[in-house]
Amino acid sequence: MKYEDADRIVNAVYTEQELEEYNNNPLIEALPDIFTEDDLMEKFTIYPTVNPNDCQKPAHIRFHMIQRLKHYTIPWGVHRDLERNISSMLRRGYMSRNPVNNLDFQNRLFAINQQVEQEVDKDCFNTDQLNDIQSSALTLSLIGISGIGKTTAIERLLKMYPQVIRHTKYNNVDLVRDQVVWIKLDCPFDGSLKTFCQSFFKAVDDVLGTRYYDKFGNARNSRGKMMIDMERIATIHSIGIIAIDEMQHLIKSRTDPEELLNFLVTLENKIGVPLVLIGTFKVLEVLTKELRQSRRATSQSSIIWDRMNQGPEWNLFTKLLWKLQWLKNPTPYNQKFEDLIYEESQGITAIAVNLFLLSQVRALDTEDEKITEKIIRDTAKKDLFMVRKIIEALKNNDIDNLKNYEDVAADLNTIIRDKGETIVLQNKIKEHANSLAQFQKIEKRTKVEIITIEITAMNMFANLSFKDIEEVVTSVVTQMGIKEDDNKLKREAVKEALHLDEQKADKKRKKAQMVKQKVDKEGLTYLYKKATADKKHIYELLDESGYIKNSKEFTI
Repeated sequence: MKYEDADRIVNAVYTEQELEEYNNNPLIEALPDIFTEDDLMEKFTIYPTVNPNDCQKPAHIRFHMIQRLKHYTIPWGVHRDLERNISSMLRRGYMSRNPVNNLDFQNRLFAINQQVEQEVDKDCFNTDQLNDIQSSALTLSLIGISGIGKTTAIERLLKMYPQVIRHTKYNNVDLVRDQVVWIKLDCPFDGSLKTFCQSFFKAVDDVLGTRYYDKFGNARNSRGKMMIDMERIATIHSIGIIAIDEMQHLIKSRTDPEELLNFLVTLENKIGVPLVLIGTFKVLEVLTKELRQSRRATSQSSIIWDRMNQGPEWNLFTKLLWKLQWLKNPTPYNQKFEDLIYEESQGITAIAVNLFLLSQVRALDTEDEKITEKIIRDTAKKDLFMVRKIIEALKNNDIDNLKNYEDVAADLNTIIRDKGETIVLQNKIKEHANSLAQFQKIEKRTKVEIITIEITAMNMFANLSFKDIEEVVTSVVTQMGIKEDDNKLKREAVKEALHLDEQKADKKRKKAQMVKQKVDKEGLTYLYKKATADKKHIYELLDESGYIKNSKEFTI
């Protein structure tokens, strides 16, 4: 299946998967096919065009054309790695949340709803009643210099997928739900868990047209309740990936950053939602300090996205960039300009694009409209003066000075130390895996007993014992789930009991015929001898052979 332009909301179309473990799962089968490198190049690239007549238009018109450079995006190695990670995370995260397993889905909602009742008046959060699902979800940390293109890359890669897939039927079975494939949020400036939950409700509303923010995001609601409501929404709408940008805001958090990070662990461990955490090198201060020892370290991965080095990728990046000139006299590309752009941007792509854009704007005011070395240097010095000190520090590899500019300061010792390690989230939530399971067993047993008593009181089944009816009810509740409506369970159990009663009646009739045949040959003394041999009361055999009426057949 191919989504030509990954519309925001699409109707589900299911296709057989190449990987066996991805089959029989509507959440995975409705996704676009796994992207090839050609797909990535086609869908990710944004390359503005310069028409021959554009350069002859008035300068004030061309000024607006030059702004198209802000959208210039092409993929290279790091984008391929990101795409592969997201593709795998999305599918593997859905493996443990297959809605075809309806009982598991209902049980999880039941546990979350129970938490709503318990936490409604508390400003805390307890996940002890939620069993860890067999999650294969991952958390990907994307760490890099500010302006390197992290946010742009994640947004472009996520938009290669439809944001919402609308399901109605799967394999001729009703499956009515809106699957939210991805959500992107910003980490709150204050690192507040409450603000984060409110942002989530608003983001889902923007996608689905719901009113979750009005219902759950009221400031009077406790953090505990908001967190549980967020988990409920993530479960109901099968959210595939949550991308969280600006994670470095946790550094300046007035609250304990560990609180938000632990909740993110809960989303992964308890609900199975994969996470993409995006931030500058500052966020390493929190992640490596607080979260290195997580038990889920094996499920985490990280991509350290440093400045682009001068080499084949930089050469391609600048050559394609250089073609986008809206000047009357476009300047031919040469190695000198490539080196100069790198010198003044230090491989930070956002700065390189802005430098080239502003150099063209400056060239518009000259008589010959040509980009020169002097124009590029003047632009870097005068128009990009706010990042000048940072560029100088990067040029001189001044580690001490770079620490004053945390947004782009890559602590090289930290990078070297963490390059071969994974950045992990800490999980301090106690595990009580059996608590919910035991409660569900009790609930199931109670429901079976109540329905069995009600059906027995109907006095409809002359051939069934209380135990027979209990076994029928147990089977029905197991198949339909304890969350099914009691009346539906009872109707199905009565139908099954009628079938079993008829089977037993037929068996009883055949047995009675055999006994009668014996009696016809040997007389009633046969029944007496058989009762003595079987250690039964003679009444039982007289009843079974139809010589007397069953007491249940008499009415008052």
